[in-house]
Amino acid sequence: MRRLAAVVLILLGIAILLGRGRAIASAVLGKSRTTTTSIAEPVTSIVLKTGNGDVRVHDGSSTSVRRAEHWTFARPHVSITRSGGVLTVSASCPTAVFNRCWVDVDATVPANAGAVVTTSNGDVAVSGLHGPRVSARTNNGDVDMSRLTSDLVKVRTSNGDVHLTRVRGPIEVQTNNGDVHASVDEKGPVTVTTNNGDVTLSVPTGAYATAIRTNNGDVSKSGITQDLSSADKVSIRTNNGDVAITGRS
Repeated sequence: MRRLAAVVLILLGIAILLGRGRAIASAVLGKSRTTTTSIAEPVTSIVLKTGNGDVRVHDGSSTSVRRAEHWTFARPHVSITRSGGVLTVSASCPTAVFNRCWVDVDATVPANAGAVVTTSNGDVAVSGLHGPRVSARTNNGDVDMSRLTSDLVKVRTSNGDVHLTRVRGPIEVQTNNGDVHASVDEKGPVTVTTNNGDVTLSVPTGAYATAIRTNNGDVSKSGITQDLSSADKVSIRTNNGDVAITGRS
């Protein structure tokens, strides 16, 4: 047994020297733990910040935070606090050599809660909320938002696609590299900016003040009319990509 353990350690050391140690160390030494924390006090908004990992926030009859921690050598740091109705969840990974670490978070909050979600590397999904402000930001990952009603829905991602479905309220979307697909349930201001990606927007039929620009791509509009005096403004800009706006009855 000792000889076998020594052989495994030698092979692991060789793999590290070859630059493959992280993946093998994760497979051999990887650990994980899943924990659910219930929140009994009222929650009016959630602020969630993680470094690496996927995040999901959705409505439910009770408030809880489920986190799945994954690590190789050093366990992630997770903090869950509540103050003045604001539920704050933060997760970060300690610095350690060859430490593969991430935390996936699934939060259930009241439907009337707002949400501010930030993650460095991971996908973000937010659904079923009607709070005053809903925002999501990730450096590398997709953002999916659905069934939202808010005074402002805001999305930022450096590298990733954005999907908005059944959203009500002013919308601001910005991505450097990624497609944007949005379906809006009511007329209102929409601003979309992407450097490299297509933009597809579905809105209620009617008159809009549209400002659309693409440097390299096609633009198509159907089911809407142009009215520069309209308060319902649609601004779309992409450097490289097609833009399609469709009005639906």
